[in-house]
Amino acid sequence: MKKNYNIVSTDRTLKEIAFDMNILLVEDDLILQEQLKIFLTRFFGRVDTADHGKEALDKYEKKQYDLIITDLTMPFMDGIALAEQIKLRNESQQIIVLSAHSENDKLIKLINIGVDGFLLKPIDVKLVIKQLSKTCQALYDPRCLNTSISSLKR
Repeated sequence: MKKNYNIVSTDRTLKEIAFDMNILLVEDDLILQEQLKIFLTRFFGRVDTADHGKEALDKYEKKQYDLIITDLTMPFMDGIALAEQIKLRNESQQIIVLSAHSENDKLIKLINIGVDGFLLKPIDVKLVIKQLSKTCQALYDPRCLNTSISSLKR
């Protein structure tokens, strides 16, 4: 019973802190992409999608995102190359990587790039909510601090 309460609580907290955040979901499996988009719109104000890394990088150049969620294995540009390119442009960009494989060499490379989370497919909703809550809290806390400081200056 306690676990269910924790999930509901985490779910509610995620909705409260992520409602005005914009994310970019990068997934080449269009069925999974649509399912994830529907799931993510429960929490986030805007969910844009891209079918591969090159399309995602084009979108990233035109728009600012709070969070990038990307598949690891994709055509044209994989998740590692995408994460590298995004971190070159903005090293503080929050990135979560999805993969059906847990290959150690790729995980180490992703850690060295500075990604903020790694989730295995098939997707475990509880783990996704937990990781999203952790990542979004890291984005939300500085925003609250900045808002508090701004209101004190007035």
